Amino acid sequence: MTAMDMARKNRRKLWLKLHLYLGLFAGAIFVIIGLTGSLLAFELPLDEWLNSNLMTVSVKTGHERYQPIDKIVASGIGALPTIGKAISLDFPRRDGLAFALWFEQPSPDASYLERHQIFINPYTAEVTGQRLLIDFERIWRDPFKDFILRFHYSLGLAKAGMNIVGFIGLGLLFSVLTGLILWWPTPGKLRNALTIKKNSSIEPLNFDLHKTFGFYSVIVLLFLILSGVYLIFPEYGRGLISVFSPVSPAWPNIQSVLPEHNQVPISFSRVLEITDMRYEK
Repeated sequence: MTAMDMARKNRRKLWLKLHLYLGLFAGAIFVIIGLTGSLLAFELPLDEWLNSNLMTVSVKTGHERYQPIDKIVASGIGALPTIGKAISLDFPRRDGLAFALWFEQPSPDASYLERHQIFINPYTAEVTGQRLLIDFERIWRDPFKDFILRFHYSLGLAKAGMNIVGFIGLGLLFSVLTGLILWWPTPGKLRNALTIKKNSSIEPLNFDLHKTFGFYSVIVLLFLILSGVYLIFPEYGRGLISVFSPVSPAWPNIQSVLPEHNQVPISFSRVLEITDMRYEK
């Protein structure tokens, strides 16, 4: 064996160890992240099913009309606690669901804000209830959907957990790349590297399944990992993208013009009319 062959063999052993241990550790966390992400794909119907007493309302004929939007909003505002501040309103995505008025208020330790929701029946303008939706530091107080969301991207460890998940994603990215290096066939053996040998014993069969399906899934895995890492570290991702292309602001700073003299803000009904006129198909 030549010195070059020996060096190549030693490099392969190094890549194999890196691939193995990164895959064992980062892959185990990735399974948890993947399972919670799969649940989040059904978060809306799951949330509605688990909280039907708050989020769903009775529709007798299917032709009931909504109460005026101003009345619906006023009902929600009237249910706000004295320390609450309304921040947004979610419209029902289908018949039989309630409006959701979001509001913020200080958490018990007053170091950060909680987010709550007040649900309003659109057919009667009556409040059906309210709930705490987001407590960034204590996810066990959140409803199931939001608990799964926090666990998905921070393992329930708030900001520190987000950094951990981000670095695990980078480790998994390196594991996938090392797997690609280990898979890369020598000239003339590409076909063997893309097929599973028939009549193999368990160990060779398992190896063939791993390398073959690993290669075919590499594009999907890279997309999932890179997009997840970007969501954890958006500033760095945007900085990298800006090297190649102009980047627009992530959160445009949109503010209403302050009224002058005796100007009166328009009603919610008028806002809805303008929006419908602008975006109607």
